[in-house]
Amino acid sequence: FAYDPSLRNPAYDPAKARKLLAEAGYPKGFDMPLVYAVSGTGIRESVEASLLYLKAVGITAYPQGMEMHQILDMLRTDREKPFVGLQEMPLANAGSNSLEALLIAYHSKLKGVVYKNEEFDNLIEAAVSELNDEKRTAMVKKAVGLLHQDIGTLPLWNNVTVYSMKSNMDYAPQQHRLPALALKY
Repeated sequence: FAYDPSLRNPAYDPAKARKLLAEAGYPKGFDMPLVYAVSGTGIRESVEASLLYLKAVGITAYPQGMEMHQILDMLRTDREKPFVGLQEMPLANAGSNSLEALLIAYHSKLKGVVYKNEEFDNLIEAAVSELNDEKRTAMVKKAVGLLHQDIGTLPLWNNVTVYSMKSNMDYAPQQHRLPALALKY
């Protein structure tokens, strides 16, 4: 549903990152907090890896593990404050379709959402009420393109657990902004 194979995550390029930081006025890098939710599988390990990647480009990040309610309280207090956070994406494996997951995770009118793009919000709102599959797919594809362009999210890893009760089933993962599974039997 609205999968766009042309969208690729940016390549890891520390030299380019340092150059962009210098152009933005941070030739020596900077220090910053990195907030993460203490619940969830693999989050602490992802934070540790992220700290090393950031350090390689001159950014010293100080990890701050918080309970999710604390993170939400912080976001509600000052929605304009710059925020860098690391959290798992539980919606990806919860059976939600991609439109529902995009609405819940990125629509700026919902509490706790840090991504803000009015065009994205309008596309998602229109897609929710659109009955024509082709039109809705085009809207979601464009919204995902905006999210990708803005780098509103950058997937680090995805934990997928697959169970099968039939011996003749085949598992075929698909690269996607939100994971999709194709089971064939």
